Amino acid sequence: MQHTILVLAANPVDTRRLRLDQEVRDIREGLQRSQQRDGFKLEVRHALRAEDLYRALLEVKPTIVHFCGHGEGLLGLMLEDQTGNAQAISNDALGKLFDLFKSQIQCVVLNACYSTEQAKVLTQYIPHVIGMSIAIPDKTALQYAVAFYDALGAGQSFEFAHQLGVTAIGLQGLKGADIPVLMTNTSLLDKPVEKSAIHVFISYSKEDKEHRKELEKRLKNISRQFKVTAWSDEQLLAGGLTKEDIKAELTNADLILLLISSNFFNDDDCYETELPLALKRYQAQQAIVIPIIVRNTPDWEEYGIEGFKLGKLTPLPKDGLPLKQWPDKDEFWADVQTGLKKRVQNLLAPD
Repeated sequence: MQHTILVLAANPVDTRRLRLDQEVRDIREGLQRSQQRDGFKLEVRHALRAEDLYRALLEVKPTIVHFCGHGEGLLGLMLEDQTGNAQAISNDALGKLFDLFKSQIQCVVLNACYSTEQAKVLTQYIPHVIGMSIAIPDKTALQYAVAFYDALGAGQSFEFAHQLGVTAIGLQGLKGADIPVLMTNTSLLDKPVEKSAIHVFISYSKEDKEHRKELEKRLKNISRQFKVTAWSDEQLLAGGLTKEDIKAELTNADLILLLISSNFFNDDDCYETELPLALKRYQAQQAIVIPIIVRNTPDWEEYGIEGFKLGKLTPLPKDGLPLKQWPDKDEFWADVQTGLKKRVQNLLAPD
């Protein structure tokens, strides 16, 4: 799934000047350099007023909201009024607004002084919220933001990105490494974000084409009941797309299926490009990855990336038995279909 980042900037004329343009520019440049740049879309709104805030949330539909500007603790965040002067948005009003958008927003970064008061309120509705415990120096706020989004662009989790942001402050010899505070609502993390459709990416070796075709039939059966779209590089061959298009599809997938065989690990595209990106997205909690064991493949569990092997994932069919060890081909694929249907149901209709 692609992350849409909405940056909200407000620096009223009657408040201290901040380096907001540089913060936005550095975030944008960092994401453009990142490994997963195709997985991020950046939208920016300047000179933010109260009506601009809810309009931006309606229009952009962000998964990450980043506010840069002034905070006044219990008084609230400082936006602009019609004349450009400061107007406080109360914590209660801010909480009620984000409650309306809680189904889509995964993280809020309040890069403003004394913003832990707002973070406490928003954590009731948003899984990850970052606030600043006291006044934060401009350079410190800027360094934290740059490192935070550098980590997200590399496929890391929100928790890792926060820790890197804090560490980067110290690496630059700046004060205030203890000011950014990450608040996490674990009860919201346990509840999947409701989706209207599931996008599936199939990673496979060309020598296993017949298995890919059978898998697509099973996914089509599932799509009769649930909104599921499947993508493989067959579309690339038919439509003249590029390898960059493959990476973009993989980056946007909710469910990534790996057709595991010795052919898969011998295929450079599968092993060197698709597998690492899939596992990094899994580690960052951005996608579900399922190995489907179509051929007997010794030690398939030991393949992966540094620090994370395929053996940590739950394979299909049950017990990870390859096709030839099943008494009947249809039983193998029926078990795979049942397992995939359960995953799709969980993603589309969370408890």
